[in-house]
Amino acid sequence: MLYRLILLSIIVIVFIFLATPCLYSSGTATLKGKVFDASSGTPLPGAAIMFVSYEIGGLSDLHGNFVINDIPPGTYRIKAVLFDYSGIEFPSITLYADSTLNLNIYLNRRPEDMRGTVGPPKRPKGIKKYIKKEILTSTAFYFSGMIPPEFTCDGADISPPLQIKEAIEEANSLAIIFDESDAPGVENVHWILFNIPPGIDELPENIEKVIYPDLKSDQEKIQPVQGRNDYGNIGYNGPCPPPEGRLRQYSFKLYALDTVLVFKEEEIQKGITKDQLLNAIQGHTLAEYALMGRYGR
Repeated sequence: MLYRLILLSIIVIVFIFLATPCLYSSGTATLKGKVFDASSGTPLPGAAIMFVSYEIGGLSDLHGNFVINDIPPGTYRIKAVLFDYSGIEFPSITLYADSTLNLNIYLNRRPEDMRGTVGPPKRPKGIKKYIKKEILTSTAFYFSGMIPPEFTCDGADISPPLQIKEAIEEANSLAIIFDESDAPGVENVHWILFNIPPGIDELPENIEKVIYPDLKSDQEKIQPVQGRNDYGNIGYNGPCPPPEGRLRQYSFKLYALDTVLVFKEEEIQKGITKDQLLNAIQGHTLAEYALMGRYGR
């Protein structure tokens, strides 16, 4: 009798094992889906899908789609986050071997304005710590948002409008470097502009691509200068990533300086590079502000 009970138990266990998708096999799982704005229903590019306590994840593409392959079978906690949206967490998602789980995610925009950020770099002694939010912003896109095509090589390729609010009072000039912050193996420099009058509160869109642009400032003693970008041109050339279907991150970095930069005229005519500018501002940077944007093709 005992033998029959043991045999029956083994048969039941084997049946349950075969009837249930197996977590512990040699195969892997796939998680895919789409991320939406909860209020409008529009797809959200650039959302991060993260596995809590596990080093795996991915980003939603230009159409809000994401695919994460080769996931070991198991039960996971998963988060979806985007800079100016409230994140969402799924506490228990089970992924089975050799299977695909589809997940639609809806994120709610945060009520506060998240367009700007600030972080002070090392500064000369005697300069007080100066931290303010929303110093460098744009009316064309939000912080970490999509850069509109008209400011890229897919459009008019003009510089976007930038607003500068209450930059550090001790500054004698401002400088801007616009580059790609996550280019593989290299930083693509798209724009260099320095000797910006410190009292200026806005850089208009479509600044002329000349060495000495007219920014229409009241401080005529300071002459703004544009340098040479990595395309070999003076002035602005916007994002132009390869058509690989992913978003890349770009940063406008604003430097508040305690001096007005001086270069030889022959250097200026040749085109001041990013390295030359960074060398010149060493020891003169009072504060640094950043505006991030994203773009992909």
